[in-house]
Amino acid sequence: MIFPMALILSLFLFFNNWHFFGVKSIHEDAHKYKTRHCLAFYPQTDEGKAYAKSLCKGVKDDTIYDYSLVPYGDYYLVSYGNDLKYFVDKDMRKMEIKELTEDAKLIFIDYLRYEIKKNDPSNYYNSSYISNIDIGHVDFDKISYRLEGEELKVDFTEYGYQSAIPLKYLQNALNMNLGYPYEVYRRPIYISDVEEHPVLCLTFNDGPDFAYEKGVCTSEKIVDLLNRYDACGTFYVLGRNLQNREVWADYQAYYFLTRAINRGHEYGSFTQNRYDLTSLDKEKISQEIMGPADYARSFLDYEMKTYRPIGGEFDEQVLAQQPLPAILWSIDSLDWMYDSGQEVYDEIMGIRIDPGDIIVMHDIYEESYDALVKLLPALIDQGYQLLSVTDMLNAYGIDIATLKYCYHAGYYE
Repeated sequence: MIFPMALILSLFLFFNNWHFFGVKSIHEDAHKYKTRHCLAFYPQTDEGKAYAKSLCKGVKDDTIYDYSLVPYGDYYLVSYGNDLKYFVDKDMRKMEIKELTEDAKLIFIDYLRYEIKKNDPSNYYNSSYISNIDIGHVDFDKISYRLEGEELKVDFTEYGYQSAIPLKYLQNALNMNLGYPYEVYRRPIYISDVEEHPVLCLTFNDGPDFAYEKGVCTSEKIVDLLNRYDACGTFYVLGRNLQNREVWADYQAYYFLTRAINRGHEYGSFTQNRYDLTSLDKEKISQEIMGPADYARSFLDYEMKTYRPIGGEFDEQVLAQQPLPAILWSIDSLDWMYDSGQEVYDEIMGIRIDPGDIIVMHDIYEESYDALVKLLPALIDQGYQLLSVTDMLNAYGIDIATLKYCYHAGYYE
């Protein structure tokens, strides 16, 4: 008995795709890699296509490979065209997020604060209000979320906002391998162009200051205080403070710096050994500037974009050797000179502050932290946006790739 070709083909497809029987085949609208004897279905990724090619390599008989054989991390990314995507496990069940980790909750807070700054400035520039938008005060039972393609759609019902958080930022926080390449997460930054909310930069030299006991070092305390008010700082670090430390201390540095970067802070080079750059030869200048930057790249996969010369001293030879732009300052807190945080606070607040100013402080002094306890809410209540240096440069349209040096947004070359 001769079976019609359509029936033979139907039986063949069924036995090769039995787990799709009775449901829409994921082969419909899927991307295909086809040779004379092989047909493989794959997601819209370069990795998927490469895997599909590997399945068909050397195949001499007619074979159809299931779409479900193409992995994407610990899951499979199923795609119907450009609009509908979702992740499934090996049993073709849709991926679910049943519980949020603390790291994931922190990312939720980042996106909620972003929406508040963008849509509700009267509350955002209220230091008391914004400091209470944190993991300890937000009721996560009143937050709903759902997976849509490669994003997590979050409804902050209590606050009246919605956000779409890319899963590539959440995969590490949720301890889920979704196949995205690793990158250091940095919270989304909204920059207002309203005149009533001028930009100001807080920068810190000479750190990080590490201690054996958590919560003791001033660098950590300052980072946490900035986080409380959704403020960003730029920290110019010494390479010698990071490198050549015990193994456990390397972990401490990695955890601390990564956590700070996650919350929107920025790191730059304050040279390797705190040498005056103008006293060095060309080769040594480059080594000094790039020491911390090379370490951050290899250890954290993080690119430092600026450096600060010791004492603010530079000359034409230093500028000629610089692989990064030099960031100076327009307001000196003199925190190294004073004996109390009140004096440091009075010094800063006694100076006329202009939009685009860069304030220099140090994250190695307790007096600096004490001053910030009063300074941060005061500046926020006055409507200042406290941004990192590179965010400020972007806000002013200053091309960092061509920048040589900068004292503030109005004085640079």
